[in-house]
Amino acid sequence: MARAMMYTADAPDLASAYCVLQAVDILNMLPSTANPADPASNVTGFSPYLFRYNSAPTLEQLYAFGSCCTVHLDADHIYPLRPNVRAASCIYLCRAHHCYSQGHIVSEHRENGKGRIVLCHHRP
Repeated sequence: MARAMMYTADAPDLASAYCVLQAVDILNMLPSTANPADPASNVTGFSPYLFRYNSAPTLEQLYAFGSCCTVHLDADHIYPLRPNVRAASCIYLCRAHHCYSQGHIVSEHRENGKGRIVLCHHRP
């Protein structure tokens, strides 16, 4: 699953670990036959997410791996040569809860072909 996501997104090799984390999030939200279901219902099985958090997963926080996004640059991420630029084009990688933080992890690309992985905090 992760290899197909990497191929489809045409993501850099640096993003492969985050691709696996995104695949784990998706698999944990899907129903599993390993988890018992209510025999009276016609359900395959409960998802691991439901067992852990005792609620259905929220799909609003799930974005497509490798999709283009624009993020606001805070004072730590502003380019020194272009101080008036306050946004950057990025590629979405995964949710940041794997790093014990709220928000998302994105890959920022620059004109020179080099990029960096950035943790974007989600502000409500």
